[in-house]
Amino acid sequence: MEVGVQSARHRYLLCGTGPSQRALNEDSDDLLRKDGLPKEMGFNQIDQAFVSTVADKRNNIPRKSLNYRTPLEAFMSQLNGVDLSSLN
Repeated sequence: MEVGVQSARHRYLLCGTGPSQRALNEDSDDLLRKDGLPKEMGFNQIDQAFVSTVADKRNNIPRKSLNYRTPLEAFMSQLNGVDLSSLN
C-alpha cells in the first residue's frame, strides 16, 4: 500500500479566498451584527428604514483606504468639477 499524496482522499481544500474568510468581510459582518442584524436574518426581512440608517452610519466612518476620509467625502471630491446640470 502506497502512503503518499496520491492516496489522499481529500475532496476539497480550505483556502483564504472565500468571502467569509477575508478580514474586511469579517469586519463588515461584525459591524452589521453590532447594528442589530442577526446572522440568521434574510435580506427580505429587512426594511428600508434599517438599511438607510445603517448606510448613513457606515458612510460616515473614515476609511484608511480613502486617506481617512469618509466614503461620502471621497465621492463628493470625485464630483468636484463635474457638470451635473444634464441630470435634471
